[in-house]
Amino acid sequence: MEPTSVVAQAICKNLSDNQHVTHSSWLCDLPDAVLYHILSFLPMKDVVTTSILSKKWQYFWASVPNLEFCESDFSERSLFMNFVDRAFIFRDRSSIRALSLSCKVRRDAPRINAWITAAARGDLVELSLNLQDNEPITLPCRIFGSGALNKFELNSSCILRSHSSACLSSLKVVSLTRVTFVDDSSIRNLFSSPLLEELSIKHCKWMNLKSVSISAPKLMKLSIDDYDGDFLEECVSYDRQIEIDGTSLTSLFYRGELINRYCLRSAYQLVEVEISTSDHPALGVKFDLVAKNSYELLGSLSSVKSLTLSEVFLEDLGRRIQLFDAIPVLSMMTKLKVTEEYFTLVDYPAFFMLLRRSPNIHTLEFAEALDSAYTESMGEVPLCFSTQLKKIEIGTFCATSNEFSVVKALLKAATALEEMVMHVKGDNMDRDAISKKLMVLPRGLNCRIIVVPDRETQA
Repeated sequence: MEPTSVVAQAICKNLSDNQHVTHSSWLCDLPDAVLYHILSFLPMKDVVTTSILSKKWQYFWASVPNLEFCESDFSERSLFMNFVDRAFIFRDRSSIRALSLSCKVRRDAPRINAWITAAARGDLVELSLNLQDNEPITLPCRIFGSGALNKFELNSSCILRSHSSACLSSLKVVSLTRVTFVDDSSIRNLFSSPLLEELSIKHCKWMNLKSVSISAPKLMKLSIDDYDGDFLEECVSYDRQIEIDGTSLTSLFYRGELINRYCLRSAYQLVEVEISTSDHPALGVKFDLVAKNSYELLGSLSSVKSLTLSEVFLEDLGRRIQLFDAIPVLSMMTKLKVTEEYFTLVDYPAFFMLLRRSPNIHTLEFAEALDSAYTESMGEVPLCFSTQLKKIEIGTFCATSNEFSVVKALLKAATALEEMVMHVKGDNMDRDAISKKLMVLPRGLNCRIIVVPDRETQA
C-alpha cells in the first residue's frame, strides 16, 4: 500500500521504500483525534486525496472537523465550486469546528451562503471568510447562530447583520475588512461580546451610523484602520462618534484621517498605542476638526507606556497648539517613537510640547532620518532629557551636515543619555568613516554611540 497523500508523503519523506507500508500502517493506527489534528493543517483538496490510502481512510475526509477551501488551488472556477458542493453533500453528520473559505463571489452568492449556513448548523468555533466581489453581498444571519463561535474573520465587501437574538457569548477574536454596517444592533451585538479580547476593523463602511459603541469588557487589543480614499467624501459628510470602553485595553492601533471623533474611556491598562494619520487630500477635510479629534484622542492616553505617532498626527496637533494645555501629563510613558520617513524637527512644535509633558521618557526613537537645526526649534529643554532619557535611536542616518547638527545638539541636551543607536546607510567603509566622525562628538561620560547598518542593508 503506497501512500500518496500529502500527509503520508510528508511523514514518510525520509523513509526508504521498504518502510512505507509499515509507516502507513502506523499512521492508520493513530487515534482519530490525532489524525484530524494532522489533517487540519491541509487544504480540503489535499485532505480528500487521503481517501486512497486504505479502507479506513476512504471516507475519513468526510468527518474532518476543519474545512479549508481556496479557489486559487484550482485551475478552473467550476472545478472549485463543484468540489465544495460535493464536500458538503457527502459529509457525514459530524459537526464542523472550523471553516476557512477564500473565493470570488460573482453570481454565486446564494451557493456560497448555502455553504456557510451548512457549516454554521453545528458547533462552529472558527469562521474565516475571504470573499472577493465589487458588489456587496448579504451574509446569512445563521453565522451567529452557534454559541460556540470563538473566532470570526471576514474580508468582504458585504453587508453584515446580526439578529438581536444572535448568540455571541463565546466570541474572543473578530477581524473585519471592507465590511458594511447598516444598523446599530449588528455593531452593538458584535462589539459588546462579553469575552471579546481582540478586535480588528479595517476599511469598513459605517454608512449613516452617527454613533458607534465598542464596549466589550474584556477587550485587550483593538486595531482600527479607517483610511479609505475611495470613501473619504462619505466620511466627511457625517459627524460620527466612536465610543470605546478601554477598561481592559492594553494595545491600540489607529490608522486613518481622524475625521471621526474617537472617545476612549477608562483606558488605564494601556501599554502600547500607535496612531498613524495620513496626509489629508484636498477633499474638503476640515483641518480644525481633525486637530480637535487628535487632541481628544491623545488626551485619553494618560496611562500609555509606549506611544508611536506619525508625522502627520504631530502636524495636526500643531494646527491647534493652544489646546495642548488640556493634555494631561503622560507620566507613565517611557517610550516615544515617530514613524515618518524624514522628520523635520523645526516644523513640529507639538513634538517638543509632548516631550515636556512626558517626564519619564526612557527611549526616544525616530523610525527614519532627522533634519533641521534642533537648537532653533527646541526652546526649553524637556525635563526627561536631563533625568530619564537613556536611549535615542535613529532609524536612518545619511551623514548630512544637518543630521550631524541634530545629533550633536541631542547629545548636548540629553545629559542622562547612555546610548545613541544610529542606523547608518552605506557599505562598511562608509559606516567606518561616519562612525569616526560620530565618536568625536561631545557627549556625557556614560554615553556610547552605536553604529549599525540601516534596516535596508540588514534586510
